[in-house]
Amino acid sequence: KLFTVGPQYHGHGSVIFAWQPGGSLIASVGEGQRNLFLFDRRGAQVDEVPLKSTARVAQLEWDRDGEVLAVLQQGEQNVLLWRPAERKLEVLEMNSKDPTWVSWSRTGAHLMIGTARGNLLIYNKRTTKKQTLMGKHTKRVTCGAWHHSESICACGSEDRTITVSNEEGDTELKSGDDPLRLKNEPSMVQFARPHSGGTDRLLSIVIGEASLLLCDLRNTAKPTELSFQVKYGAIKSYSWFGDSFLVIGFSLGYVIIISSQPQ
Repeated sequence: KLFTVGPQYHGHGSVIFAWQPGGSLIASVGEGQRNLFLFDRRGAQVDEVPLKSTARVAQLEWDRDGEVLAVLQQGEQNVLLWRPAERKLEVLEMNSKDPTWVSWSRTGAHLMIGTARGNLLIYNKRTTKKQTLMGKHTKRVTCGAWHHSESICACGSEDRTITVSNEEGDTELKSGDDPLRLKNEPSMVQFARPHSGGTDRLLSIVIGEASLLLCDLRNTAKPTELSFQVKYGAIKSYSWFGDSFLVIGFSLGYVIIISSQPQ
């Protein structure tokens, strides 16, 4: 056990937290609380950051270098950026004022933000340049993921589509495949780590909490859908590991491990 933090910091509701890359700091905030706390690995308080409101924090996202923490609050019009080295809280203002999802690039300085209207905004932490991508989706952006080694990001929406864009905002799908159309709402989008001899652009998408779709972005015409027994319940979480294996957790307590490779 590293440490325990009591309710004097977070109240008695649920807590959302995020470790800084490298594990030096952990950022946390309690439900309905106005202050964001940062602790070191011994549990000592390093900083306390007053947020703009008590709106529920939906996401805490560190950039890959651990320099900037993005804070997304439900219903707030802008995204907050905390720079711990400078002890500086910035307001990343958005024209649409309806952010719904955020994610930092794994390879560069870019933050992707999805909105309730289906637009995307790309922010560069180095240049502070913002670029709005209009009309990528027609409904709320709810999920997404950056590739682990390429500067491309897949985003999912309530409009039952997936778009894939690079850091400049250009689409990475063939014209006939853009966007990817699904039979139900997507969630928990991830890029798989390539297995030996496998594709390096394999996208996994949970469809309607019931099945897992595997889609090679170089050949989107033939996706693989993995369906599961009803007794497992809804898919609540999953992760790639090893040589193309998946571990999947379900709402009724089941955990299964499967291989994504054809037998």
